[in-house]
Amino acid sequence: MGRPRNIEEVERLRDTAFELFAVKGLDATSYSDIAKNAYVTKSHVQHYFPKKEMLVTLFVERSMEAVLKIARELPEFEAMDPLSKLVYVDYIQYYYAMYNEKMFRMSMDILLERSVTQAVIDAGIEFDLLHLMKYDEVSHPDELEDVLRFLYGGIYDRLYDCKSKGSDFSIEQYIAYGVRLLQPFVSTDVPESIVDGLKDLGPWLDERKAKYNRAMFGMR
Repeated sequence: MGRPRNIEEVERLRDTAFELFAVKGLDATSYSDIAKNAYVTKSHVQHYFPKKEMLVTLFVERSMEAVLKIARELPEFEAMDPLSKLVYVDYIQYYYAMYNEKMFRMSMDILLERSVTQAVIDAGIEFDLLHLMKYDEVSHPDELEDVLRFLYGGIYDRLYDCKSKGSDFSIEQYIAYGVRLLQPFVSTDVPESIVDGLKDLGPWLDERKAKYNRAMFGMR
């Protein structure tokens, strides 16, 4: 049997929205735009996605899946401890969000809209918790969630502040800080060389940018 029709319709509308996000950005993409490009009515789109934040959550989930596949191409990735893997995944997610022209406009829209930012943070926290708990190394998951919320909230606030003022933002610095905050909740230590090596990933990630864009938008 095939997949239920409503699931296929959700995926079709979702993919239409993602393609528009890449071209117009999140803020400029309306329900009417999605409906027109999907050949349905506006109310049809709103039936499946009453809030745009729902589409944003699905977008982040797809992005994390695409990023994880790219991270696994690193020769050393599978041998890393769970927290080190998360460091790489989160860094790659940030890199493509901020240095990929297909994502940049949407990323700026996310920073400008508090409710959308919150949806992104919630989706990221869920991914991180599931990743760490999968390895059965996490103690006090409720406290860990609070720490992640504090960490991501601070990163997004600082990132917005830096971008609005045109100042530099060092994600490596915040990742190093985050590792120190998360370390008490996992049973392994993250080597300093992991964080120090992030800044050298740029050219390697640029070579795989087209692969990321195809996974997200079906384009180069």
